[in-house]
Amino acid sequence: MLIDREGKETTIDDSVNHAVPGTLNQFDVDNSLSTQWLQRSEGDWVEEEEFKMGITIEQAMHIGGLRHCKIAAGHEGAERIVQHVAVMEVPDTIRWLKGNDFLLSSLFSVKDDPEALEQLVPQLIEKNCAGLAIKTYHALEEGIPAIILEQANAYQFPIIEIKNEVSYLDIMTPLMAGILTNNSPRSEQVEDYYKWVSELAFNGESLDIILDTLKKIMTNHVTLESEIPFIKYNHDDLIASFSREQRNEFLKARRPIKTKRELNGKKVNCIVAPLILNQEINGFLTCWETESELTSFHLILLERVIPLIALEFLKVKTKIEVEQKYRNEFLREIVSGNIKMEEAIEKGKFYNWNFNESYEVIILAIDHFMRVVKRLDHNELFIQEYKLKILRIMENLMRIKMSSAIVGMTSNYFIILKPAKKHIHLAENKKDMIQATKKFITNIIAELKRQVPEVTFTSGIGRFHSGFCGISIGYKDAIKTIEIGKEIFGRRTVLHFDDLGIYRMLSQLESNEELTTVYHDTIKKLVTYDENSGANLVETLKVYFEHDCSLKDTAELLYIHVNTIKYRLKKIKELTEYDVFRTEDKFYLQLGLKVARLLAK
Repeated sequence: MLIDREGKETTIDDSVNHAVPGTLNQFDVDNSLSTQWLQRSEGDWVEEEEFKMGITIEQAMHIGGLRHCKIAAGHEGAERIVQHVAVMEVPDTIRWLKGNDFLLSSLFSVKDDPEALEQLVPQLIEKNCAGLAIKTYHALEEGIPAIILEQANAYQFPIIEIKNEVSYLDIMTPLMAGILTNNSPRSEQVEDYYKWVSELAFNGESLDIILDTLKKIMTNHVTLESEIPFIKYNHDDLIASFSREQRNEFLKARRPIKTKRELNGKKVNCIVAPLILNQEINGFLTCWETESELTSFHLILLERVIPLIALEFLKVKTKIEVEQKYRNEFLREIVSGNIKMEEAIEKGKFYNWNFNESYEVIILAIDHFMRVVKRLDHNELFIQEYKLKILRIMENLMRIKMSSAIVGMTSNYFIILKPAKKHIHLAENKKDMIQATKKFITNIIAELKRQVPEVTFTSGIGRFHSGFCGISIGYKDAIKTIEIGKEIFGRRTVLHFDDLGIYRMLSQLESNEELTTVYHDTIKKLVTYDENSGANLVETLKVYFEHDCSLKDTAELLYIHVNTIKYRLKKIKELTEYDVFRTEDKFYLQLGLKVARLLAK
């Protein structure tokens, strides 16, 4: 469970995200920031004013059930600050006090222990407790013990006697609300720090300087996680990433939220602020409770500065997208063969692309992309942003898996140029190369699917052609692989050009009358017979050929007797006049099945 600034619960799963359970008061009601020196700029030092958060005992006595109670001892401590409210009915409670706690108790656990009664007030003073309210009904029939009253006066520690008709709940709920109402940091203080950070941003200071300044103000560790390449800060920190479901919750919340995350192997309280641009999370700014307790001051200031950090992100993102546009245009010239090798080599140096090398060409197409867009109900701007998001993910993956690969995008496809050895097309190496490339791209698609699960991809791999000119030939092969492959083998596939086999030829002869005649003389007759009689001749023929014309294997796979297979093959001969035991006839029947598949698509 996560609690936002307005006290609303979000649904990020505790077990995954290690959120801090509780209510808003556990977050917003906290210790003051310590006095410290902050350097605004070189030679200009400003002392931060210390501020206290909470309400005094005197103020508390005018809230809720305490209005009907009285201070029995320690009146001079009425200015002590209350920041937390707790019930103390077991001695161990004292161990967990944070400071500035207002305790409610019947003293049931210590009333018969003179030593414990004598030590109680000093122990509470040592824990910087604000005061103690005692309910005397039942447990303390003779009233508050004299030793407690004496020590309370001596230590100027307020002791309040709770009237019989007043319940703990009558005190706790109104008192927490009163503390929260009085606990907002002074607006001018937050405003001063915000102006400081905004001046740095608008004066063109780097993101590193802005974040270093924020870290000084927060007196805590600050990290920035970026979805955008080239934006890095505290990159040495090991931070547990959020799941997609958690990211969606942050996107809905659209504000900083307190939770608990892993930082360098340890669970740490923190405030996480999502950086949102164009309805997408581009990163997270996190303030960690490493030096001082997190307070509403941290939350409000973080909420104020997030738009400034987002603006810095937008500047970098815009610059990257402009550069990406030029890279994509250059890559389109390469794969279309519209640029000379010498010019490409020289221009490629600007992007660290080496066209003295040979490349395999791989393209990825989003399956039914317009259906996805329609389902998400977004406009043209979203479409472009969405494609660029996928491209950035691919670029990040390539930096990790194969930094020398070239990645780009056309209007319809994502392109990967995978470095390859010039002589890898030799027969003894070709099969291994194809399998290695398929495995490589399958892993890439799996990671894409993890990060953008709402879409699927079909991939085409072109034949390898060495040299610069081989890139444009391989690209045409890859396009053909996708266009034919998704029709014959379906989408969500990873296919090499060689996988198309005879379909490469048949796809060019789709309207040829001879092919149509082959279909009508063979498979069409079997389809018609199956429809009228309920037989299964087409499937039988298909399985028979797929298993090297083995009667036994075909029978086992179809769960029928071998004699039934023989009968069906005989029936096929009667209907088509093609005999599966004659080589040429077998060829026509196999061709008929492939033509049928092509025409069906």
